[in-house]
Amino acid sequence: DDTSQTVASAFSTGFVAFAGDGAIDVLATTSSAIYRWDGDSWTTATSGFSDPEWRFAQWGDEIVATNPTHGFYYANIGDSFSNDATPPAARFIARVDYRLWIAHIAGYPNAIRWCGFNDRTAWTIGDRATGSDIQYMPREYGAITGIRGGSVRNTAVFQERAISIAAPDAEFIYAFETVEEELGCSA
Repeated sequence: DDTSQTVASAFSTGFVAFAGDGAIDVLATTSSAIYRWDGDSWTTATSGFSDPEWRFAQWGDEIVATNPTHGFYYANIGDSFSNDATPPAARFIARVDYRLWIAHIAGYPNAIRWCGFNDRTAWTIGDRATGSDIQYMPREYGAITGIRGGSVRNTAVFQERAISIAAPDAEFIYAFETVEEELGCSA
């Protein structure tokens, strides 16, 4: 029985990233750690956590992760993770064109925030120089329960009782059109 091929405790999230040089990074999370598959076994990429709710996105050759309890982490593909205290803790993350979006932010379950244009380190709200900002979705539709990134015109925001689509509006503001007001994504 080869236990080196199992994660130490209950698996909660997985993610695969693809580097520009062709390298592949496979990650798995538990409530206490983020693990990396090295081709033969799972090794610890970072640990010391208590919340298994990790979400990941790829930013060039970096992997970015968010967790509602432990905040925002990043790593070059194949390296250990480091904490970045600049963006707030959030439940969801997605890459949308040249920005990272985080949603269901600590204390603001109906908020979406995005980093500066092509700068994942710029998170100042209303910063015209970088284009980072925040948007509050309508409270009557409940908390954000997910975001689907990609091109901004194909980005969907799921709330408990609605679905909205994003569109560019001004130089760093997005407009959100609610396309479904009867159905949402409750979890």
